[in-house]
Amino acid sequence: MGKPLITYEKGELYEQFVDEHEVFDHYYEVLVFFAVLGYREGNVKRENFTGSQETQSDAGLHNIHSRDLYHTIAACLAYQDTGKPEALVDPDEHKRVIAQYAAGGSKSPGKSSVRTPATRQMPSSTTSSPRKKTTRKTKSKPNFRTSSTRSTTR
Repeated sequence: MGKPLITYEKGELYEQFVDEHEVFDHYYEVLVFFAVLGYREGNVKRENFTGSQETQSDAGLHNIHSRDLYHTIAACLAYQDTGKPEALVDPDEHKRVIAQYAAGGSKSPGKSSVRTPATRQMPSSTTSSPRKKTTRKTKSKPNFRTSSTRSTTR
C-alpha cells in the first residue's frame, strides 16, 4: 500500500505562489495555506474539488502530517467540518477537507470582493457602540527576595 495522497485542484495561483513569487517552497504548503484561506472566507468546494485532468495534482499527506503545525491545521479543519472528535485523527477526513477548502480558497478574489481592514465587517458587539477609553491602574509589584524573607532578631 502506497502513501496516502491528497488529490486536489491545482490552479494558477499555486504556481505563482511557489515558482513566480517564491512565497512557499513546496506545493503542499500552498495547499494548506489555501485550505485555511478557504475556511476563513467560508469558501469550500464540495463538488469537483479535485479538478479536471488538466488541473489535478497530488500531494502526500505524509508531508502535511510530518509538520506539527500543518498536521494540527488538518485535524482542526476536519473537526470543524464534521463536528466529530474522530475526525481529529482520521487521515481520510484530513485529505478531504484539505482538498475541499483549498479548492475554495485558491480562487483569486476579484478586486470588489477583497476585504481590507477598513471594509471588513466587524462582529456586531464591536460595531454597536464605540469603545470607551479606559485607564488601567497599575499595581506595584511585590518585592520577592530569592533568599530567605524571614528576618532574624538578635
